[in-house]
Amino acid sequence: MHIPENKIVKALCCLAFLTASACIDAVDDYYTGGETATREGSVLEYLEKTPDYSDFVNLVAETGMTETLSGTDLVTVWAPANPMPEEIASMSPSEKIRLVRNHISITTVFSRNLDRLSTVGTLAGKYLTVGKGSEGYTVDGVALSELDRVFENGVVHRAANWLTPRKNLYQWLEEVGDDYSRFRDTLFAHNLRVFDKENSPITGVDENGRIIYDSVWIVKNDLLNDLDLNDESVRYTILAPDNAAFEAMFREKTEYLESVEREVTKEDTVKWVNWMMQASLHSGVVDFQPNSSLRSVLGKDVRTDYQTVLDPVEMSNGRVYPMSRCYVPRSVYFESFWFNPYFLRKEIIDGGGSITKNPGTYDSYKSTINNANSRLVPDKLAVFLQYTTNFQDNYYQFKSCTYDQESLTNIPLSVMPGKYKIQCHLVSYKFNNANQTDILDIYQVHGENDMTLIGRAEGIVANAFDNGLATGNDVIGLLSAEYEVTGTYQPLELRIVIPGKFTAGEKRRICVGRIVLTPTDNY
Repeated sequence: MHIPENKIVKALCCLAFLTASACIDAVDDYYTGGETATREGSVLEYLEKTPDYSDFVNLVAETGMTETLSGTDLVTVWAPANPMPEEIASMSPSEKIRLVRNHISITTVFSRNLDRLSTVGTLAGKYLTVGKGSEGYTVDGVALSELDRVFENGVVHRAANWLTPRKNLYQWLEEVGDDYSRFRDTLFAHNLRVFDKENSPITGVDENGRIIYDSVWIVKNDLLNDLDLNDESVRYTILAPDNAAFEAMFREKTEYLESVEREVTKEDTVKWVNWMMQASLHSGVVDFQPNSSLRSVLGKDVRTDYQTVLDPVEMSNGRVYPMSRCYVPRSVYFESFWFNPYFLRKEIIDGGGSITKNPGTYDSYKSTINNANSRLVPDKLAVFLQYTTNFQDNYYQFKSCTYDQESLTNIPLSVMPGKYKIQCHLVSYKFNNANQTDILDIYQVHGENDMTLIGRAEGIVANAFDNGLATGNDVIGLLSAEYEVTGTYQPLELRIVIPGKFTAGEKRRICVGRIVLTPTDNY
């Protein structure tokens, strides 16, 4: 992001300081040890006369910043004492300029101002963190001494060490190296460079009378909801997986889907990456602790025990946790859905036969779900009229499916194995000499003689069937149970059982309505 060295930076710094001293002449505002005193000359002249600052003065001259420290604009200098660190000599010209500018703040910041500040802005566009302790003040962890040396154009505080400007989050991503290319390149592919008209000063007009701006551009990212990681005025934490962690996540998710016999598609891989990217950005400076849950800016829950991070890297506008393991939860595959039991006799619902016509037991007419006679009627109840003979535990059995209106066939609806809240809408039907059914057991069917009980519904409401429609919400019996669907990715097969053995010739009639599955904890 380009930030011009003009009033934009000055305005940013003034806003960060939030001090009345910004509008008061330094001559009248000097305070130290209970006395008011102002020294003649400029800040630069004082620095040039002080041997301890010779290295800094030389760098100021080398980078062309002398006018800033000798002009009429008020400044605060966090003056680093000799010697200059060896690594500064190998810096590029632009890095040296940024280093000098990181020691200069626009307007005057006195020691008394530091009591109510958490950060102070610099000409480098960075914010220095203000610390307060029994031994005095610090900026970015560097101790300050010889405070409030005031001159005609500003104030000087002595800094024990050099204030090397920290990279911001965006700069870290740009320079982190190829080990994080998967994460970085995926994120940057969604960058959008936006002209910031509000902060772009007008420099004149062209020959056609159109306004010319000193253009300021910002980088927004649609994957991160248009947030700007260059923004120095905010604090974010990024969880950044390296390439090895990314690749391990892909293998883990692929093996998981293969284990439940679900095909891995391109849409799946996009879903994994998007979840990981949207889970990476967190508001504020986050302390990554075990056994905790973090909510990302974009609403993704990150459970720390599933992720592995390295030591944090402190940035000028936040913190980065490099990740050696990233985990995408299974819940990305789960969503709520519902279905009606398909009908096994078309004449019951199409007027071809009476509602009282007995369709027989399940075993008497095993029909495939793609049979045109097995038709689903949305929002209606599936009728199960059952004569009891001399056998026990009459039942109605069906699989999850949707209905294709064009082909008039039921389409299998596969269900991811996992944890759900399962709701079964059930009513008992009494007609003529039929008996009411007030207890029903619901099972998941795994095989011919292999079933798991989901739950038992008791006190089922009777006489709630009217031409295939329930007469109201208050007459529908509801089984609601927490249950883990097991097996592979395939249609869910359920069996509704009237438990017990009954007298020959009696009738037990039930209606099975909508089945609703709501995922619970599938992390």
